[in-house]
Amino acid sequence: MDEAGRMRRHDETMTLIKNYLEQHGMSSTVQALDIERGKLPNLATFTSLLLGGNFEDAVTYFCQFQNEVSLASCHILYFIWRQLFSELLSMNNTIPTVDVESERAEVVKYVENQIQRDVALRSMFYPTIMEGQNRLQTLLEQSVNWQHRDCVHSTGFTSLLNEHHCQPPPANNNTDLNASSSRGRFDDGMIHEFGQPTQHSPSLEFTFDSDDANINELFDGLVVPSPFPKEVMNVLNLSHVTGMEFHPQLPLILVCTTSGEIKLFKLNASNYPNGKEFKIWKFKALSQELKDDFVKKERKTAGAVCVAWGSHGNNTNYAVGFCEGLVQTYNYTHDTPTKQHLEIEAHSGPVNDIVFYSSQGELKIVTCGDDKHIKAWNSSDGLVYWKLTHTAPLNSLALHQDGNKVQLFISDVFGSAIKPNIGYNGQLDGIPLLFPSDMNARLELKFSGDGKRLFYCGPGRLVEVDRVSFETRRSYNSVMNPQTKRMDICKNGYIAVGDEHSVKVWQLDNGEDYFTRICINNDRNFPECPMIKFNREGTLLAVVSLSHLRILANNDGKSLLADVDGGLPHSGRFSCFK
Repeated sequence: MDEAGRMRRHDETMTLIKNYLEQHGMSSTVQALDIERGKLPNLATFTSLLLGGNFEDAVTYFCQFQNEVSLASCHILYFIWRQLFSELLSMNNTIPTVDVESERAEVVKYVENQIQRDVALRSMFYPTIMEGQNRLQTLLEQSVNWQHRDCVHSTGFTSLLNEHHCQPPPANNNTDLNASSSRGRFDDGMIHEFGQPTQHSPSLEFTFDSDDANINELFDGLVVPSPFPKEVMNVLNLSHVTGMEFHPQLPLILVCTTSGEIKLFKLNASNYPNGKEFKIWKFKALSQELKDDFVKKERKTAGAVCVAWGSHGNNTNYAVGFCEGLVQTYNYTHDTPTKQHLEIEAHSGPVNDIVFYSSQGELKIVTCGDDKHIKAWNSSDGLVYWKLTHTAPLNSLALHQDGNKVQLFISDVFGSAIKPNIGYNGQLDGIPLLFPSDMNARLELKFSGDGKRLFYCGPGRLVEVDRVSFETRRSYNSVMNPQTKRMDICKNGYIAVGDEHSVKVWQLDNGEDYFTRICINNDRNFPECPMIKFNREGTLLAVVSLSHLRILANNDGKSLLADVDGGLPHSGRFSCFK
């Protein structure tokens, strides 16, 4: 590597160290590092100088990092000097006394806004690193995991400073069985593995070469959880799926995509799915900022991020959240499955998750987003019911309702979980609790079907935690690096994670860590972390690949998918709505 490459690698390393320190709240260490190196700016240092009235030092600090003068930087310097002169005049009684603290706070707000809007300034203060997780810690963990990929039964490593020697794997006594394994024998098929939760040591594998093949006979003589949905019943032609949710009772699945399309598949009928492309319903009702953004970028679409079903009495609604902060809701009936209802400008930035609950005789919609807000909305008129602001962008919602009792957990992008206290009238009551995590990464939260157990999933961990203390109750091993929307729990006691080009399944009440692995090899580029979703009863499982959505079923699921004429749906019978 040449000298320029070494310097670039050195700067990147220092950026990752700063990011690590900032995410762990070590602001004084970050400032000391900035002063010592004098190379990379820190927004907290800059704003603290402004709030403290050290305007000349703030200007010097800002100017030393600029590569070029821009209109935004000129505006920033102008506002700083204007505030300095305003305070000097106030001290000489030339103008009436002003509220110094509030004016300085306004200057900081303006400065931060200019930095966010200007590409050069934003890249200067916010180096491009993996958003939502600690890049340095992730790289270290990936490096260690790779080095110990063959470590099967050692107790593990306790330090990065000492060598850890992996013990050789035990001898495999299933020679004949492994010899009959047929991984790679077919281009199409599904593989099931059963064994201890080791990262790269499959035990027993089976393959079959058809999506709708009956694989029950392959499991004769093995202890397999028979209620688990393991037969592929439908293959839907879909790509770029960002969210999906089964209807609470009916054989319907709601899907959204990166292009903003909404598709509603009726799984026990042969007709095409109902679908909608993204369209703004009431452009004039949007905020001026969002209008300008759509007009300036000549955007006609917005990517969909998440979907959710909600029902109260005889009313069933579903909602779709978009990356531009909009939420659109629909009233569902058999005759009018895509009847438009509400369009809400819910957040500034993407709507990351949506859930429903019932309160005071109607449905409430709860949303969270990158703007650090959690909001509950009346589903009838779209008015805000309650609102909570956090200190970091928000990622995932987990809600369970039992009568008037509502449990809600929210996770932020750094792995902390928040528990708002929702009273019996459905509104916020009291100060929310905050549960810090050592993950520093986006977590996905899920309640068990009865609401008595809480789980979270993130890089390298699938954990059941106590709902009060958030302390670990049980860890499920062999989870590598799943993304959000890759973990789900069903009512009949299974938890599944899309990870390592497969779906890993555990029985919740099985004391041992045996798991089942399902690998679908039909797509040449089956994703590393496939998106998955159970229906409520656990009779159906949806698995997303790059170009297909497969619906797997158990015996009860097959009955649910039976056609009106008594037949079963055939693989590939559905095509994409156009």
